[in-house]
Amino acid sequence: MDLQYVAVTVTLVAANTPYHLLDLLRAIEPNCPTAARQLCLQSDWGNGNAVVSVGDAHIGAGRRGYTLVAGDSRVYTSNLKNVRVANRYLRSDTPGALINVELETA
Repeated sequence: MDLQYVAVTVTLVAANTPYHLLDLLRAIEPNCPTAARQLCLQSDWGNGNAVVSVGDAHIGAGRRGYTLVAGDSRVYTSNLKNVRVANRYLRSDTPGALINVELETA
């Protein structure tokens, strides 16, 4: 049976380091799919002043798609189950930032 729901918190251990979202998820849930019907990313309320950037493989201080501060979230939805998990990267300006991730495939 395919994995239909994942809800986890991932930690961006080092500051100013790009993290591949799918690698972070698969470290916790090895069967995590590469695409989903819905993906929600939330910067944990406990992140204080940390700024988490979300972007592509070239994410950096001057290149990012958008930023999340504590409590901010972003939801991607598609009825076609084609929301890509594999091409997203996360980067925090503060070590130990937590990102709450919810992934639904069914």
